[in-house]
Amino acid sequence: MILFALAAAALALAAPATGSVPQDWRIANVVPIFKKGSKSEPGNYRPDVTSVLPEWEDGHFYLAKYYDKLMPMVTENKMEKQGDLIRYIVYHFGRSLQYGNQFIYQSMPRMLSLWLDFGAKAYEWDKAGRADRQQLKSDLMKIHKAITEHKNHLAPYQFLTAFSQLISRICHSHDEVFAVLMEIVAKVFVAYPQQAMWMMTAVSKSSYPMRVNRCKEILDKAIQMKPALGKFIGDATQLTDKLLELCNKPVDGNTGTLSMSVHFRLLKKLVEEPTFSEILIPLQSVMIPTLPATAGKRDHADHDPFPGHWAYIAGFDDVILKKIQDEEFEEKWSLLRCWDRRWMVPGHQGKW
Repeated sequence: MILFALAAAALALAAPATGSVPQDWRIANVVPIFKKGSKSEPGNYRPDVTSVLPEWEDGHFYLAKYYDKLMPMVTENKMEKQGDLIRYIVYHFGRSLQYGNQFIYQSMPRMLSLWLDFGAKAYEWDKAGRADRQQLKSDLMKIHKAITEHKNHLAPYQFLTAFSQLISRICHSHDEVFAVLMEIVAKVFVAYPQQAMWMMTAVSKSSYPMRVNRCKEILDKAIQMKPALGKFIGDATQLTDKLLELCNKPVDGNTGTLSMSVHFRLLKKLVEEPTFSEILIPLQSVMIPTLPATAGKRDHADHDPFPGHWAYIAGFDDVILKKIQDEEFEEKWSLLRCWDRRWMVPGHQGKW
């Protein structure tokens, strides 16, 4: 028994340094040890595993999950307790992501939702003039601090996995929440402008003025961070406008084809200009980020989430909106889709 205990202790101490643990040890049920008082108060628990193994991804994740399970115990009458819980959950979910990605599709969306929803509630309470609104404001500032730390330490590709969620909340009512949200989105945009621009296209053309204005603020922020993006964003915006014109073009039911040179001359001219920016053809293989096979801070910094060849728009075939029957011919062209119409886009610098 003593020999077994010594061997187990040696493995535990070596794990943080080697980055390797036995397979069976990777399955964990992390539960803080309760001391006394209210179980909904995080301070009433003994020091957890993250204080012993601070760089263990699983420890932070399962601790955050445990605190998250306590959320239903906290009612509206105990919002100050909920603020503490959310701060702990946000902190540990973010810390788990610093050391690996095996739980990213659970940790990242939940972390962002808790922060954004709590910020919206703080705004509502402040607007209503509730007596306890200052408590929520104080808690929100602490959560902001945790989110800001994660923004600085997590890799842009990790936030890219939840990019749709982020841009869906750019009309957040709380100005300070939006300020942090804008920094996160702009950071991702600067790192991956080709992917991010396609995702933000629908937002930039929204019929809701506030959404359009917030999108512009984010793009301006990205240009401020990296001035060279100004030309790319301008060209992508022009391309979006022309593609929308193409989509909305009335077509006679008896007409099988249209000519780019005749009906969409400005679009064809735009993309064929020598100075037109390279704009990615948004194929699934280059829009969904891959995750590193191993965990660790250095893996985040060095990871390329979009390996392989990219294909860019080089021009438009002159005849469009013609139903393509030849499957072999289809494979030689990149097909962009817009509702029920198709147009063929010759690509370059990519494989077919």
